[in-house]
Amino acid sequence: MSCADPAEIEARCARAVAVLKGEWQAKVIPGSRDSIERFYDESQSTIYELMWWHTLTEDASPLSYVTALHFARRHGGRRYLDFGAGVGSGSILFARHGFDVTLADISSTLLRFSAWRLDQRRLPATYVDLKTAELPAGAFDLVTAMDVFEHLVDPVGRWRRTVATMTRSWQRSRGRPK
Repeated sequence: MSCADPAEIEARCARAVAVLKGEWQAKVIPGSRDSIERFYDESQSTIYELMWWHTLTEDASPLSYVTALHFARRHGGRRYLDFGAGVGSGSILFARHGFDVTLADISSTLLRFSAWRLDQRRLPATYVDLKTAELPAGAFDLVTAMDVFEHLVDPVGRWRRTVATMTRSWQRSRGRPK
């Protein structure tokens, strides 16, 4: 994956969606948790695709992290979970604003890349590999999950477990669904 040529990196990012789609179709068995986890753990294209997405070139939805930051600052709380953290862009934003940041993902590759990005900025964080660890109940004041649940085998079950990671006061005060 190592590349020092900025033009080549940009080209890899720009074509990453198509490459990733082809890899997904060739390697993933629909409905197979192991197959999906293995794909995200092994694919290098995911890093390029996510970095391209975060450039806002084709989609402004990553700016939702900024909206979440404004919400968190307005309503208090300092413990932030970036669920399905990807390349860690949301975590960088929250860490720069003084939050205690935890990144969780099923991809060890993405967690290592995120750790490198935060380390480059000297930003502290905790990392949770969801293949080998569960998230603690009641530990977080705010959770973001950007473009994550549609990639999971059991999105409803995962959503329920993720909501359980939030503090009780945040669950009650922010209208926790029944």
